[in-house]
Amino acid sequence: MFKKIMKGLVVGSAVLLMGAGAQAEQIEVNIYGASAQYKFWTAAAPVFLEDQGCTNIYTATSELEDRDSGIAVCAGTTVEGNAAISGTTDNGMGGDTVVIRYTTNASYDGIRAVMADGDFADECEATVGAYGYRRMIDLAQTDFLAAGGPVVNGLSCEPVTIGASDVAATTFQQTSTGALLGPNGGDVETRSIVYPTDVKNPVDAGLTNMRPIIVPFAFFANANVPVDNLSRMMAVSLFSGKVANWSSFVEGSDAPVVLCLRHAGSGTAATLNAAVMRKDSVVVTSQRVYTHPLVSNGRQPAIYFNKGSSDAVKCIGYDYTGTKQYGAIGYADSDKCGKTLADNAGDSKCDGVRRLTYQGVEGNSTNIKHGQYSFWSAQWMYYDDVNNSDSVLDLIGALKTFAEDDANIAEAGKEDFWAAQGAVPLNKADDFTLPTF
Repeated sequence: MFKKIMKGLVVGSAVLLMGAGAQAEQIEVNIYGASAQYKFWTAAAPVFLEDQGCTNIYTATSELEDRDSGIAVCAGTTVEGNAAISGTTDNGMGGDTVVIRYTTNASYDGIRAVMADGDFADECEATVGAYGYRRMIDLAQTDFLAAGGPVVNGLSCEPVTIGASDVAATTFQQTSTGALLGPNGGDVETRSIVYPTDVKNPVDAGLTNMRPIIVPFAFFANANVPVDNLSRMMAVSLFSGKVANWSSFVEGSDAPVVLCLRHAGSGTAATLNAAVMRKDSVVVTSQRVYTHPLVSNGRQPAIYFNKGSSDAVKCIGYDYTGTKQYGAIGYADSDKCGKTLADNAGDSKCDGVRRLTYQGVEGNSTNIKHGQYSFWSAQWMYYDDVNNSDSVLDLIGALKTFAEDDANIAEAGKEDFWAAQGAVPLNKADDFTLPTF
């Protein structure tokens, strides 16, 4: 069915449904890894299903088990695991059920999962007895019809169909040691995610990839940072740990530098290393905490690593009282938080934070398309095009075609920041090189 739908997308014709009497299928695609993919498909998956003609769509999101998870279902004649939302043959897709899950953890683990790499199994290996599974929304434990809106009551181990990463597997060259939650503490871990020891190349294992979406990243700072823009020289100097006080850049400032970074394995951290540092210097690798939280000793910056983007943003916005003001800076997806303190006031994740420009321009889709902004990555999506069923491969192809259309980026509400690769007249030879026309 999806082969017909995909062709319909390409030529702009109407969706072609299965013939009368054909047995309905349940087709599932599970996307796992980079947070950007989760954010995109949370908005885009129901639009995609509607675009295919589905008239019986259910969605839900969850933050259970400390991970952002989402699901979109086009309910057909039978929904295995959730009879409450089963529909009829007039669901617009010939009675087929389509399930799209999308869960964020970290880019490197998206790659590990889709490769079913037993060297890096997680809790699902013991539960399922096989590799390549990760915790995602359990269809059977989701009440789509709850009075107050959909309620997710549990996650289950599901097979990863697409491993999503901000960068290519070969770009992972990072290590980090520090608490998982930055200044909020948590367990201290040393993470070494280095190709090919700690993450392997899916291409070498016969997997294929697509790169339909471009996502920009940006620097964020709190009110005590005395600049609104970072040059590349400033960014390299800061994140290599060479600057302890903002007075190095702004005369009269007395704000100690505090770095809020992501742990190794984050695609965002790998993009900073590749697109900004570009092998001219090395990103700091070890936490540096002083007696008073977020205080520099005047010679070296305070350094905090964070498990997720939201944790890193909270680190930046940390509001300590004391005799000195602390100038915290970090990085995340450009659309993570607004441009000004006022934009983010009251936001539980972004309060006290503002977005900076980089090399004088905003990290948005317009500046990417016109070659003015380079801190971005074309999202890597790895999948097995041999061992998946034809129906799953057709669905993957339709998702790819949908994401490659800039009009659909707009439909998903991401047009101000994200761009479809096909709408950008630039390309990167690899993650470490500048984009060229």
